[in-house]
Amino acid sequence: MKNEENIHKNHRLRMKEKVLSGNFDSFADHEKLEVLLYYAIPQGNVNPLCHKLIKKFGSFSGVFDATYEQLLEIDGIGPHTAMLITLLPKLFNAYSRQRAQNFESLSTSYKTIQYARMLLAGAVQEEFYVICVNAQNKILGSYKLASGSFHKVEVSLRDITEIAIKNKCDRIIIAHNHPTATSKPSDQDLLLTFRIVMSCLLNDIKVLDHVIISPTDGFSFAHNELMYTFTTEIFKNLHVNLQNPQYKKFLLEQSADTYEES
Repeated sequence: MKNEENIHKNHRLRMKEKVLSGNFDSFADHEKLEVLLYYAIPQGNVNPLCHKLIKKFGSFSGVFDATYEQLLEIDGIGPHTAMLITLLPKLFNAYSRQRAQNFESLSTSYKTIQYARMLLAGAVQEEFYVICVNAQNKILGSYKLASGSFHKVEVSLRDITEIAIKNKCDRIIIAHNHPTATSKPSDQDLLLTFRIVMSCLLNDIKVLDHVIISPTDGFSFAHNELMYTFTTEIFKNLHVNLQNPQYKKFLLEQSADTYEES
């Protein structure tokens, strides 16, 4: 028994040294979970328990999506361990949202996707945000406009314009998430974005981008030239002279994934 305890002790020490050496990303999912459980279960071999947890909840992330009560149903999981596992995603979400507050500006679609990913961290249902920026694209405020089911979120066009007016800004970015799908926009996403762009144009508000965040990637309407396409179509429907320098400049700003005004 003593030799077995020494083996486990040395194994824990080696695992911790690997973490500190920067090799954590190379760990298998059960090994990552194993290192965490060292701090709730100070002795013994937790490897079988980690395999059991992943099998029960379907994946590494599934373990952290489990509720406190569900975790307590697993043999070998006590209140301390269940609390640690439950607490970790909450801490990460708080960390991500605070990091999002440290963004100075959103000048490209890449930066916007990064910001939106942190803003939407931990969301298990669809959420829709309006991000107000000034002329230098510095963030004036981010506002959760709506949240809904996994497949649908209700958005008010009037609320979007009121948020922009309240912040005294004429430039906004919109963002929402697809919690269980890819970031590719649905037909509903395309129609909603078109309506938002049109409504904002009529109120002298420019929509710089719409980004969609999924668990694995992000999609920018500006990067994929959809903002340019929508704006051009709206101008045509309004019989705007597209050769007018003012409107040509406006369209030029919508034709790339950088939002810096030329």
